[in-house]
Amino acid sequence: MPISFIGDNGTGGSGKGTVTELGVRVPGIIRGPGVKRGVVSRAVADLTDIMPTLADFSGAELPKDRPFDGHSLGPVLRGEKEKHRDWIYSHLDDGRVLRDSRWLLEIAKGGKGEKFFDCGESRDGSGYNDVTTSTDPEVKAARARFAEILAKMPEPKPREGATPKPQKKKAAAQTSAKPAEDRVARFNYRDKNHNGVIDHDEFMSTLAGTDKAAGEARFKKLDTNNDGGITKEEFLANGAKAK
Repeated sequence: MPISFIGDNGTGGSGKGTVTELGVRVPGIIRGPGVKRGVVSRAVADLTDIMPTLADFSGAELPKDRPFDGHSLGPVLRGEKEKHRDWIYSHLDDGRVLRDSRWLLEIAKGGKGEKFFDCGESRDGSGYNDVTTSTDPEVKAARARFAEILAKMPEPKPREGATPKPQKKKAAAQTSAKPAEDRVARFNYRDKNHNGVIDHDEFMSTLAGTDKAAGEARFKKLDTNNDGGITKEEFLANGAKAK
């Protein structure tokens, strides 16, 4: 019977709790009788595949009176084939993540935009190309295929209380909305590798001015917990746009 090790996806500030690939991707190691050793698979899979996989290797039969989203990883683990799924999906509240072997779609919670990436052969976030606004026919075809997949799935709803209540003073809310949106856009621009944290190199390479000393001081001020990185929460909590 194989033994499965499935990791967590980090802590706050490293993607956990975000509707991004970092927020849903976890490491997985499977070893045991019948599992081909030394293989690092590039097949996409999700946690719904674990139960069918265990049933496959143990000789158990899954109940037929209920649906199962997962599929056994047995053929991949035994080295019989390389591909497992065409795509994988996850959601948090009404935010969604859809991924196949090449393309990645991240739809933010609350209808706050989406990002589309050409990941190539990468699986770790490096080398991803943001093609959200691309009009390339290949990108458009991939977007259309993803739209068809999502159209066939139940649309997730936000949890009760997850949607912020509107401010009593409407004018004040409208006044503060634009600066907040600008700061979010600025954070996303400076977070070059899209891991949810602006590290020191990213911060210094995206300074609006040329005063390096002021930039160093600004970085230290924003990095409130002194861990060498600035999370979105730290960046926005400062109030003013970082320069």
